[in-house]
Amino acid sequence: MLTGHIKIAYKDGKLTDVDLENPVNWWPIEQDYFIDDFAFMRPEAIPPRVNLKSGIVRVLDPVAFKGKGGHVPGGAGTVLAIPLYPSSELKNLTVSASANEVIIGLLGVTLME
Repeated sequence: MLTGHIKIAYKDGKLTDVDLENPVNWWPIEQDYFIDDFAFMRPEAIPPRVNLKSGIVRVLDPVAFKGKGGHVPGGAGTVLAIPLYPSSELKNLTVSASANEVIIGLLGVTLME
């Protein structure tokens, strides 16, 4: 399900577009998805999660995590690694929600070479 969108614009006119989709690369802040192949199926790697209360980064193994989703005390953010055009200068980054019942927040951006 399409939840939101990230659009990265460059000064030379190039664009990087990322769709935020349940449960691929967008997870709610208050819980981890209950991946059990019934409610949610997840063959891909699970994106890293940062527990907002403790700052602990969790890298979850899909096989070991199966059936263990649920409430996250203090909430958790999802970490996305988005490849950029290294030879292009950034102009702006826009995050938008596509679904009426969703609020999407951006906690931070880190650029790495």
